[in-house]
Amino acid sequence: MSLKDGHAPTADYVRRLRQALPAAFPEDIFYFQAADMVTQILNFGVTAQIDVRTVGYDRVKNQHIARQLRRRIGAIPGIADTHLQQEVGAPAFFAAIDRTRAAELGLNTSQIATNLNVSLSSSAQVTPNFWTDLTKGIPYYLAVQTPEPQVASLNALTNTPVSTSLSPQGDPVPGLLSNVATLTRIALPANANQANIQPIYEVFANVQGRDLGSVAGEISNTVARLQKELSPGNSIQVMGQIGSMNDAFRDMGIGLLFAAVFVYLLMVVNYQNFGDPLVVILALPATFCGIVTMLYITGTTLSVPSLMGAIMAVGVASATRSCW
Repeated sequence: MSLKDGHAPTADYVRRLRQALPAAFPEDIFYFQAADMVTQILNFGVTAQIDVRTVGYDRVKNQHIARQLRRRIGAIPGIADTHLQQEVGAPAFFAAIDRTRAAELGLNTSQIATNLNVSLSSSAQVTPNFWTDLTKGIPYYLAVQTPEPQVASLNALTNTPVSTSLSPQGDPVPGLLSNVATLTRIALPANANQANIQPIYEVFANVQGRDLGSVAGEISNTVARLQKELSPGNSIQVMGQIGSMNDAFRDMGIGLLFAAVFVYLLMVVNYQNFGDPLVVILALPATFCGIVTMLYITGTTLSVPSLMGAIMAVGVASATRSCW
């Protein structure tokens, strides 16, 4: 989707689509990926701001816990686009090969699978073939595949040729898939992800109309409750921007503390005593009260830019008090 010049804020369109699309198509899943470069960088390549994953080898229980995570995280106010990243129920057909019947026709499992793969996915998957124009020196890629409209039904799929034998008269006799295999409908994972060789199930979500910090607190409570239901050796990890936010807040808080200490030590050098700088530093609590008050009045959340401003306010307040 490309917006015309002079359009309204993109977030307004996204908010309206998040309400209209699920109501019009309740059986489908809709989510919006980040379109701006800043959000994509902050997401570290992930398609959503919030990434909560189950990690471990107990696939059945972890998948069940991931579904509960998706349901409970989606119920948190301010959460949008909650979905399970791994598609675990993709429709598929399972071909059960009758090995005895196949042996009577001179076939084995590998031959049947190869012929079926060539028919559905082209010969490029099995036997890549290149032809070269010697006059021009240009290679041409040659692939053979059954046209998709001809395998649009289950009956057409069972009529896929899997071999060609010769009759007593020497005529070619095609062997069909229905002669050696039975097809049944099953559900398979469409994609699977791993972290440190362990299977993972990821719940992705975005934030709308609420700050990430307050949402992160409720997600942590949900994770703590479901963590107890996991098998030993399995865990739930909170990734995405929440981890980056917590790391940034921790580092900025340490920086704010060190800023106050360094300013005090600098004034000790200037005043040549420890008492006067201590009096100047006592103005910092009032400075922090003013910072919190202005953040509340302006409706600004506690973020990295506001913490950087607080660190700068330490120097400004100390310099003003010192001059006074």
